[in-house]
Amino acid sequence: MPSQKAGNEIIKISHSKGQIKLFLLDEEITLSENSFTDFTLYEGKKLTAKEVDSIKEASRLDPLQKYALSCLSKGSLSEKELGEKLYRRGARKLEVYTIAKNLKKAGLLDDEAYAREFAQEVADFRLYGRNKIVFELRKRGIADKLIQDVLPSEEKEKQKAERYLETLGKKLAHENSRRRRQKAFQALVTRGFEEGLSHSLADSLPDNEASSEREKLQVEYDKAKLRYSRKHSGYQLRQKLSAYLLSRGYSYEDINSLIQEDEL
Repeated sequence: MPSQKAGNEIIKISHSKGQIKLFLLDEEITLSENSFTDFTLYEGKKLTAKEVDSIKEASRLDPLQKYALSCLSKGSLSEKELGEKLYRRGARKLEVYTIAKNLKKAGLLDDEAYAREFAQEVADFRLYGRNKIVFELRKRGIADKLIQDVLPSEEKEKQKAERYLETLGKKLAHENSRRRRQKAFQALVTRGFEEGLSHSLADSLPDNEASSEREKLQVEYDKAKLRYSRKHSGYQLRQKLSAYLLSRGYSYEDINSLIQEDEL
């Protein structure tokens, strides 16, 4: 019967397609070329049980490391994002830690650089405000200290908010003045801009011309009247129309004037 020590002897080493196979007496272990060079291995070498365990761990780590590099080649990832991908691949906690440590040492995984790229490039392209940047980076596992270091200046934040407001132009063009300001404010806040800045920029939007405002009110009034008059009349119809048009941002005076002109 062969001893345990004899069973750990390297009988043969073969190279094929960037991989190296170690043939022991009763098992085979596959390593990448990089992992192979981490050990001193040759045919006839008798391995200790600890050495075999280390080689097996490296063998298991190889495909996970390859997968991690593949993920990073497709775009930047935070350490947390990469870890989540590896866990879904079946990696254990220690393996994720080891891979992340190796990649950070090689300069391929850097949360500080990731946060800076996101805040200065991704967020600028997508016109995200500070609050949105903080939320997105925290979700990706970036530490608050790193986040604070990469947030845009107040001047740049204002410029970005103004650019975003410009993109809303066509979407809000059909709205009345008050409604347009309300929607602009809500859109800016949702995009991550501070309420104070959002209020200031939304309130700075110019009023529609009186004739244009009246035309918008008339169109919405006619549509609402057609819908509500199917079930309501008299006082109830006037109440329904007033409530709806007020919710659309029109002034009570303008709504009441139109109802009176219609002699409802």
